[in-house]
Amino acid sequence: MTNPTAVVIFGATGDLFRKKLAPALYKLFAKGQTPEVFRVAAFSRRPWGDDQFRQFLSDTLLEKSPNLPSETLKKFLEHFLYIEGDLGSSDSYQKVAEVLGRLDAEAGVCMNKLFYLATPPVSYEGILDHISTSGLAIPCAPVEVGEGWTPLEVRPDAASGRPAFYDGRLTGWTRILIEKPFGSDLKNAEKLDRLLGELFSETQIFRIDHYLAKETLQHILKFRFSDGAFEPFWNREHIEKIAIKLFEKEGINGRGAFYDALGALRDVGQNHALQMAALVAMEKPEDFSAAAVRAKRAAILKKFKLAKDAARAQYQGYKTEPGVSPSSTTETYFKIELGLATPRWRGVGFILESGKGLPQSYAAIEVYFKKPIEVTISGERVLAAAVKFKIQPKEEISIMRHSGNPAEIPFSTYGGAVGETKNEAYEKVLLDAIKGDQTLFTSTDEVVAEWKIVMPILAAWRKAAAPLLKYAKGTMPERRIDIEK
Repeated sequence: MTNPTAVVIFGATGDLFRKKLAPALYKLFAKGQTPEVFRVAAFSRRPWGDDQFRQFLSDTLLEKSPNLPSETLKKFLEHFLYIEGDLGSSDSYQKVAEVLGRLDAEAGVCMNKLFYLATPPVSYEGILDHISTSGLAIPCAPVEVGEGWTPLEVRPDAASGRPAFYDGRLTGWTRILIEKPFGSDLKNAEKLDRLLGELFSETQIFRIDHYLAKETLQHILKFRFSDGAFEPFWNREHIEKIAIKLFEKEGINGRGAFYDALGALRDVGQNHALQMAALVAMEKPEDFSAAAVRAKRAAILKKFKLAKDAARAQYQGYKTEPGVSPSSTTETYFKIELGLATPRWRGVGFILESGKGLPQSYAAIEVYFKKPIEVTISGERVLAAAVKFKIQPKEEISIMRHSGNPAEIPFSTYGGAVGETKNEAYEKVLLDAIKGDQTLFTSTDEVVAEWKIVMPILAAWRKAAAPLLKYAKGTMPERRIDIEK
């Protein structure tokens, strides 16, 4: 990638930046996968300058990986600059515009601009409003930047039709990255979407579900459609149930105020779990372009219906966590069963289950067959009782052999080629956003369909239609929907 690119990170001293984005950016840089001209403008409230932020970034990276090569780290830090600002202040966004204008002047071109909202979802609407009023969504910063940089004319952007500054050499794109959850409910999600639509075209909007960037999930479509060994059995005649499990051993780890406003269903059910369900249930796309894959995911999401009452629970001691209301009814665990009234899936239960404070950390899609099926795996004929697409504790696709003593057989056919450089989830998110590949990002149709699935459940819970069960941390809730035959 050679096009000069500037990344603006709102919330650049928060947990998401420290734990995920900073390491991902460093690894991309160390692998030579960032653009040759690459700058990162870190926006936060702390009263720092560039040097103080770079020291903070260095300390953050070295805390996790103490043995980073000093010369590589030094070069990486030079790509960062710091903007002290308030997310609610229009003056702060003018500062961002001025910095971007200066970067354009230094590069001698209109740089690509990628805006990353690494902030709590409650801040999204305000940030988007300010991006609009400050003109930051315009590909070239709308400010005076001194000698050597005067846009000659304004032309409509080919993709969006919106005005774009053009200097006769390069017109950069603008894109926006938004973390989940996208909205707090259907109404709020639609409001955010309308606001985004006023600023950006759909091709510029990257709604993050980092689970879609997990290597195992990326290989599901290849497993189903390219190989084809299992596709004849991928239907109601052969599959008994599909279980999607997102278990976490840890509790909320000091994120009480944030988590208490969401709960488990909004936090991972409305996005991760439903996206995983869509991948295993969707029909084959016409091709494997981003538009075709996202359309098929959206189409199947629109058909999911709640099949049984949804179970919810809260671990004991949750109400005493910092930031949590003493009278909280927020669920830390849920279990729901969905169904599809389609010829392929009628009668098959899709069981989505997730929680915090459980006995183990485990994430997977488990597909169980009604009776063992015979397939060929690497030249060997195998009687398979189930297929598991595992994400935690180890990413792999495995086959459960049917025998007197069932054993899992690792199924690595769908990994990358030997010697291939692999990227972790957030590396993949950043890289694809810069490339403009939206395959691993959710579309407007998908987000709306997901909220339409969970909204009736949340409404029922608000009316106390389902009891809020209690469970001790480190155990599974006792009263659960029975999915074992």
